[in-house]
Amino acid sequence: MTIRPVDMQVIVPKVTEVGRLQQLQQQAQELQQQFVAQQTQTQAEQRQKTVQQSPQSEESRIRDRQRSKERQQPKGEQKGKQERDDSRDDGLPAGDPLRGRMLDITI
Repeated sequence: MTIRPVDMQVIVPKVTEVGRLQQLQQQAQELQQQFVAQQTQTQAEQRQKTVQQSPQSEESRIRDRQRSKERQQPKGEQKGKQERDDSRDDGLPAGDPLRGRMLDITI
């Protein structure tokens, strides 16, 4: 492919224009990268300064659910439930009152 003198007169001014456009695009990319880096740094600093919320343990979630259920139940049902829970708390079988509850084992 040969370049004629007429084509050369058109190409030379275009080369400088294209070079300028490429330089502007490169500068824009560099500025954008700097902005993203600065934004990332400020976010990291903010995360370091703020207290992170610790995850709730499963036990506290269960407790919260039970409390919300108790609030939703009518008061009569709560009293009946407390009486049932109180009777369960003994945990001892109804046995002979004359027998002891301790068992000594020697080996």
